[in-house]
Amino acid sequence: MKATMKNKRIGLLAFVIAGIVVVAGGMVGLLIVLNRGEITYWQAYYPQYPNVSQAVKASDVVVTGMPVGSHEEVEYPGGDTESGTEVDNPQKGVKESELHSEDLAVPRTITRIKVTRAIKGSVREGQVIEVAQIGGKLGRSVVREQGVALLQDAADTHEGKQLLLLLSAHPGKAYDAINPQSGMLLVGSKGNVTGINAASVRSLSTESTLDEYYRAAK
Repeated sequence: MKATMKNKRIGLLAFVIAGIVVVAGGMVGLLIVLNRGEITYWQAYYPQYPNVSQAVKASDVVVTGMPVGSHEEVEYPGGDTESGTEVDNPQKGVKESELHSEDLAVPRTITRIKVTRAIKGSVREGQVIEVAQIGGKLGRSVVREQGVALLQDAADTHEGKQLLLLLSAHPGKAYDAINPQSGMLLVGSKGNVTGINAASVRSLSTESTLDEYYRAAK
């Protein structure tokens, strides 16, 4: 049991580095796992963007849109036991025989977004894109990212409001947000932009508007 738990920790931390740091542009820090009843919360640290201009610059795609459905899947990132150091790659030096695919499992919720406005990137109005988030069923547990709402849930809670998404692109795979604070936002009826997640309010120095994102994308 101790070995299994150790491998589980290795696998989860490796996902942070291999799945988000490299793919989404440089997340640093630890992934913290908190068990609360039947829900397991994963907490991660992402690159932060102090203003609209920097957030848009870091994005491959910026769109407004509405969720039109979602599904769950489980991803099994490959184990890397050779590259980097033990600081930036927790799998460094671990025997491949000790890495089990189930220990590397990452549940994801894939939300389909119908684009209403294409602000930046190779997308068009009316197109349906997929956006991935950490979260879903993993064995007998339900995994959620601490403090981060699923896009479909956020849209249902704020009925009538569009989502503003700042996304990173991955060839052949779903997009994901540049971070949950600056990359997942709500657009109000007057064009004001607010955060979906509680931390978003703290990460934005002032309430922004949709026009600011258009200007930053030019």
